[in-house]
Amino acid sequence: MTYTDRLEKKFLIDYALYSKILAFIEPFIEPDRFVGEQGTYLVNSLYFDTVDDKFYWEKLDGERVRKKVRIRSYHDTKTLKPTQTILEIKKKVDSNVFKEKISMPFDDAFNLIKNPHTQSIAAKVSAKEKQAIDDVLYLNYKYDIRPRVMVSYERKAFHDKYNSSTRITFDFNIKYRTADLEIESIDMENYVLAPNLIVMELKYKKFVPIWAVWMIRKFNLSLTTISKYCMAVNKLKHPADF
Repeated sequence: MTYTDRLEKKFLIDYALYSKILAFIEPFIEPDRFVGEQGTYLVNSLYFDTVDDKFYWEKLDGERVRKKVRIRSYHDTKTLKPTQTILEIKKKVDSNVFKEKISMPFDDAFNLIKNPHTQSIAAKVSAKEKQAIDDVLYLNYKYDIRPRVMVSYERKAFHDKYNSSTRITFDFNIKYRTADLEIESIDMENYVLAPNLIVMELKYKKFVPIWAVWMIRKFNLSLTTISKYCMAVNKLKHPADF
């Protein structure tokens, strides 16, 4: 499946501001249908890059066209069991987001990139999914991508009551690891961000909803171009303790 014409705005906030924002936008939003009993779900992403971190530098250098290849798993907060895993290419052209993805078990996705092939899965996927697989394998062939870092966090997600394509998410406890990347585990110790900070993301098509405009003005929010993947790689390149 491919998403087009989606825009994103990111903000970095703390817990005090988070509580105020949540109270303010409550009349306009509803919990995302994917959240579990705890009101959240866990996101686990294995990012791939080249030996010289080409995708990382595309972001830092501010290139118009940027891409990421990742295996993303969603986990139930209570049981910690995965509920869905996808292999995905995320491409950004300026502020527009395009995604190609296919649902498949983590091990199958990992092995597909490690040992490129399509014979065993070609008959199981749709034409669009086959195209997504071909595009991943092309990037692998062209750039020789390899596992770089795994990032995990807890997400609280909502959508607009009157427009489900508009979403707002809050990501907490963002951590990373570089060992045992072939294992789909959410056990991590190293923080990407200080644990008192939250990444808030507004995702929409064409127009920012009016309640989000009010929110941004009321709390004097500043946009950030923060990337969880790039922040994790920064930690590897420039280790520092909180």
